[in-house]
Amino acid sequence: MSNLAKVELLGDKLGTHSTLAWKQDDAVLKVAMPSTKPYAADAHPIKLSFSGRIPATPVLTLPPLFSTGGKKPGGDVRLGEGEYTTAQMQAAGIQDKAIVSLKVNAEWTVVLFEDDHFRGKSVACSAMARELSCAEFQFGKNTPSLKVIKAKAAPSLQ
Repeated sequence: MSNLAKVELLGDKLGTHSTLAWKQDDAVLKVAMPSTKPYAADAHPIKLSFSGRIPATPVLTLPPLFSTGGKKPGGDVRLGEGEYTTAQMQAAGIQDKAIVSLKVNAEWTVVLFEDDHFRGKSVACSAMARELSCAEFQFGKNTPSLKVIKAKAAPSLQ
C-alpha cells in the first residue's frame, strides 16, 4: 500500500472524522487509535485514503486453496495457474480423490473434471468457497484433474 495517503477515524455523526497517525512497513500497517473511546460503540471504523489507484488486497488474490480435510500440516495446498492431472496433483501434495473443499479467490477460476486428463463432466468455480460434497459437484471428491486459471488484468485508465 505504498500509495496510502491518509487514515481517518469515522465519527458517530454523519461527515465527522479525525485524522489518525499511522506507520507502515512491507508487512503491516499500524494505526494509532485514540487512548479513550471517542464514542460508545463495539467497533470504530476507519477510512483509508489513497493517492491514485486502490491497491489489490493480497489475501484475496492468492491462488486457490484445496483442502483434503486433514488436520495435520499439508492438508491444504495452493495451486498456481496451470493444468493438473492426477499425477501432477499428487506431486503437488493432493492425493487422488482427496479434495474435500476449495476456496477460490477473486481473479481466479478453477475447472474441476470428472476424469483424468481433463475429460468428462466439468464444473467451473469462481470467487467462492465450497465443500465438494454439495449437489452442484456431482462427482464430489472424485476430481482426478483440474485447471487453475488466473484472470488477465483489465487495462487501466490513465
